[in-house]
Amino acid sequence: METRSPSPIARKKRALQITGLSSSELYRKSHDPGDSFPAAIRLSEHSVGWYEDELIAWRDSRPRITTKTAEAA
Repeated sequence: METRSPSPIARKKRALQITGLSSSELYRKSHDPGDSFPAAIRLSEHSVGWYEDELIAWRDSRPRITTKTAEAA
């Protein structure tokens, strides 16, 4: 059995801050088995959380989109 080092668990508000996702997108991605987004962890009957290190790793793995501006002539 794999032993996991303790990582803070992010509740919804913190998960939204880390990922930049909307609430509905956060839950949709968490429940989509085909998505690489980390699965939610059941904390109680009515609450879930995510391991912060997994959210940060997911965020950091996303490609950056940059826009190039044309230089003024």
